[in-house]
Amino acid sequence: MAHNHDVMYQYGVQIYDGWVGGIGVDIFFIISGYVMFSLMAGKPRGLTTAYDFAARRVGRIIPIYWLMIVAVIFVWSMTGADMFSDLNDRSGIRRFVLNLFFIDKKPIVTVGWTLSYEMLFYALSTMALTFFRRGYSRLVFIAAVLLLCFLFRTLFNHPGFIPGKPVALEFVAGGLIWALLSRNNVRIPPIAGVLTTLAGCVGVAMLYGNHALNHGDAGWFASATLIVLGVLIAEPYFASLRWQRPTDLGDASYFLYLIHIYVVILVNYLVFGVMGARSSIAAVAVTFTCLVVASEIALYGFRHLERPLTRAVTRILVALPYGRNRETGEVNKAFRFTRRSAE
Repeated sequence: MAHNHDVMYQYGVQIYDGWVGGIGVDIFFIISGYVMFSLMAGKPRGLTTAYDFAARRVGRIIPIYWLMIVAVIFVWSMTGADMFSDLNDRSGIRRFVLNLFFIDKKPIVTVGWTLSYEMLFYALSTMALTFFRRGYSRLVFIAAVLLLCFLFRTLFNHPGFIPGKPVALEFVAGGLIWALLSRNNVRIPPIAGVLTTLAGCVGVAMLYGNHALNHGDAGWFASATLIVLGVLIAEPYFASLRWQRPTDLGDASYFLYLIHIYVVILVNYLVFGVMGARSSIAAVAVTFTCLVVASEIALYGFRHLERPLTRAVTRILVALPYGRNRETGEVNKAFRFTRRSAE
């Protein structure tokens, strides 16, 4: 919704203020924190576990992202369409390499800036799996590192220091939600989750039109946390509805995240740029069309491109330390630990 507003605004069309829609990133980070701590729960300490975790995260994130980088550059070279990538002014092999490792301040895939935070979180999670046995100890370690980074950024006035930005602490919020809900003696009725979700939505509504706030600010942080916590508590209720579509879209959410901005750009261009429409009805139609088309492309792309690619790369990465020497047939002993089955 935020990106759709930004693109429509370029054509002089506005039916809503999309600024607060950026809170989706905050929700995304909190969910990521919850999911990663859930995946780490019960896993043994050691390099084998840490490597397996890191290999799966790399296999999940990098292949399709690198493919998107190439696709954006290809479209730009063929059409000249910049697509919020600033390629016309900042092209070159150096920038391409920086993007491959998530360290370009202006990513070629425009939403890729969030992956810098994700990779930071994955790196800290890998370290936590290496040195700490219990899930709560891992949470404390990651929280302490990110909090120290936040204090460093604040006290020494380094606004560009990514690890110290408040939005990075949202991974910890996800971990705290995991810690709360993973306790066996905690039984929260689903209706409490519904009410908590509604409270978060009310918080978002109260923030509408406030352009002074951004990712990681207290209002966005709190509202996003309430929404994620509420939905997780209410999960038994939502599961009883048996809505398969949201589950499928959840699986395809990463692909949707990467491609949605380009669907928005294309649909807006066709309606407002080519057809010249400017009415509110056209704007509503564009918004609905973007939602439907992006979702369908994401589902198809996940099933036929992202999932096969992820599985193939992950299979190679996970098996790499345990492969056999082609000449001697001996098992690779680079990791001298007992191999444990990966999920």
